[in-house]
Amino acid sequence: MAFDNAELVRIGIAYLHHLHASELRIAAIVAIGYGVLELVEGTGLWLDQLWAEYLTVIATSLLLPFELYELVHRPSVWKAAGIIVNLAIVGYLAYLLRRRVRRSCLHEPTATRERLDELSP
Repeated sequence: MAFDNAELVRIGIAYLHHLHASELRIAAIVAIGYGVLELVEGTGLWLDQLWAEYLTVIATSLLLPFELYELVHRPSVWKAAGIIVNLAIVGYLAYLLRRRVRRSCLHEPTATRERLDELSP
């Protein structure tokens, strides 16, 4: 059974109308928190900040436990494939981050030595 976008929006709105106020409040807080996380992460990546790369790896990894739980309780090939893809993405992001950190560590001692040479009499 295929749905078009308008039908999916209608179903989503109908679902939200049946939520209690406390459930809706929690959903709103989670949505705002996720939006702030994405804004901070995106800004940090745009400014080429190392902390933003760490945040990206952590944020990408955050949903893996929920995906594993879902796979254990309602297994399917698609869920398993999704977890494999997400693990590959997290692994690749961690690899890139580790490579960047190693590269900066190799260059930093030279810069520190040069600064010390400048300061010594």
